[in-house]
Amino acid sequence: MQLGVPSIGPARPPLRILTYNTAARSGPRAPQADFAELAPLRAVVAGAPDAPLVALQETGDALKARLEQLAKARGTFTVRWSRMTVNSGLLLVVPRRFAVESSGTDRLWRGNARGVWSRLKDMWRARKSFKELALAACAAFVPPAVQRLALRDRVTGERVTVFNTHVSSKAQLTAPQLEQLMATVGRVPGKVLVLGDLNTPTTDTVEADRPEFRRSRAAMAKAGLRDLGPTGVAGVSLPGRRVNIDYVLGKGFKALGGEMQTGDRLSLGPARLNAGALSDHVAELDVVAYD
Repeated sequence: MQLGVPSIGPARPPLRILTYNTAARSGPRAPQADFAELAPLRAVVAGAPDAPLVALQETGDALKARLEQLAKARGTFTVRWSRMTVNSGLLLVVPRRFAVESSGTDRLWRGNARGVWSRLKDMWRARKSFKELALAACAAFVPPAVQRLALRDRVTGERVTVFNTHVSSKAQLTAPQLEQLMATVGRVPGKVLVLGDLNTPTTDTVEADRPEFRRSRAAMAKAGLRDLGPTGVAGVSLPGRRVNIDYVLGKGFKALGGEMQTGDRLSLGPARLNAGALSDHVAELDVVAYD
């Protein structure tokens, strides 16, 4: 949990933030409920002073149930969950440092519809079958979910709006969805965090130069957000030649340090399954401070 980041003073201690796609839909090798035993979540459950704010994507119902059970029993944290798809959801796990003043879930209907229409036009030009077109059109009815929480820092009194989401991996859908989200984020006053699987490679990758990804990053910049993670600055090495598409973005924050939770930095179970076996994503743990 400790990243070797210097303290910025007892009155304004740094914040730790973890984002992680647990890949419930693709069937991780560990039961979903067991993910509650990961070290960052154990710190939250224990009420540790430096416990991170945790944003999870593609979580199963078993993990939701386990965390809600622990929250009720321990009283050391708050859980907010939103349905993503039939078999997975979004989870925000809020340590007791923060009071949840309001919470809700939105859907990216407008951006999703624009993306689906663009994809259908490309498929039509490529002479795809009626069945393929029909299946693609169905995506218009399942826009991405976006969690939105208003938090108050009990230590500093600062207020923060937090978003957690997972946008489409389809190239024609990603940018329009993010443009709608970032337009909303840009109108939010004060300090903001945007966490999740944004399906946009960070700037230290070759893939990042594709037009649709430049468009996505332009929307992030227009909203006044900066990447608070380790990628996009010095770069990191991810296992299996993976590309990092998970983000901790912020407005009103500065980065103090961060690590991608590769190898045994994130491990679970008697078999000591490490990060590479648990999910097809790598968790990102960052340390930030208020500007």
